[in-house]
Amino acid sequence: MVCATAEAKGMCCDSTFYIAGGTVNVTVSGLQSKAIKAQQAITLSGGDITVKTSGGVALVKSGSGYDPSYCTSIKGNGDIYINGANISINGAGISNKGI
Repeated sequence: MVCATAEAKGMCCDSTFYIAGGTVNVTVSGLQSKAIKAQQAITLSGGDITVKTSGGVALVKSGSGYDPSYCTSIKGNGDIYINGANISINGAGISNKGI
């Protein structure tokens, strides 16, 4: 899966997110893009996961100021559990985040 636009979401879930096996390849580029994103917990308990990011940071309005939003490989709004998954993350650019 390849996504190359600002605010791209390679794999997005509005609940909990599970990967228990298989092969997952996600490539995103663009300001504040997310390769794997969940609104709750993420569990990676098996499989081969390869993520490539090359986006930048954007300033997002927050209250009376701004907060940075980075291009990120794996982002969860809850806990992130990793146990048994093979994960490869390759971030290029000046403002990429892994997990």
